[in-house]
Amino acid sequence: MNIYGDNIMSVAQVIETQKQVPTRDDIITGEDSAKNHIWTPVSHSNFLEALMIGFDNHCIKVLNSSFGFNKKRGGEQGHTMVGGFELQGPCLPEMPGNLDANYQMFVRHANDMSLGMQLRGGFNLMVCTNGCMTGELIGSHKHTSGFDVYSWANDVAIDAFVEDCEKQVTHVRSLKETVCSEQQFDTIVRRALADEIMPAARVRDLVREWEKPRYSSEDFEHHTAWKAYGDMTYVAQKCSGDTHLRVLDKGSQLVRDVCGVDELCVINEAAVEEGSLF
Repeated sequence: MNIYGDNIMSVAQVIETQKQVPTRDDIITGEDSAKNHIWTPVSHSNFLEALMIGFDNHCIKVLNSSFGFNKKRGGEQGHTMVGGFELQGPCLPEMPGNLDANYQMFVRHANDMSLGMQLRGGFNLMVCTNGCMTGELIGSHKHTSGFDVYSWANDVAIDAFVEDCEKQVTHVRSLKETVCSEQQFDTIVRRALADEIMPAARVRDLVREWEKPRYSSEDFEHHTAWKAYGDMTYVAQKCSGDTHLRVLDKGSQLVRDVCGVDELCVINEAAVEEGSLF
């Protein structure tokens, strides 16, 4: 779980300190469209508290959490919060093939009406306080009149997360069960370079990891699409933030296309929004 930004807090710190929400006067200037909306703000504290109650009701344990906040001009803390949870629980499916990982949920929320609530799911996610995130979008909600964040978190958001975890397992199994021949891997390498998914220096690292694995020697069976994508994500950790995100996004699709992974089984590709990580 990778959180990039300043003002990093734990979930307990957010719940304790981030109880205030802006007034209309704080956010409406001139002809700002916000003045025409029915706006019911939700504090960061209530948002995360609602999720924590939902986790507890579903017997989901929070193993780790971290949250950061954007900055206004002048260095003041802004209204947008990003962060995530590392989660474990009996309602979540077993990791396929003894995969050494935990499910993660990332959140993004702005209590000034510039952004509603967003939830994203995955195995190893990245988020930055400028709003750039990875992971499949699994839930969102605007600050509408009459909205009950506690009911939404417990009855909608957590169930959507559990369902997404099932999809992630299907995704991993399909990659693990699909052959990646030497010829197919060669095609992946050439396209990764031609499509500028990975820089040339990292492509060389990718070939070395495939041929003489260090990271993937035990957990990734050779000649599988799972190993090809695992090698790409491992090598991508050596890249800049932007390139890392690009590999997570486009590398998964490239491996699936070349290896012919069943598209119906592959639902949880990384969805990277436009914008620079730093």
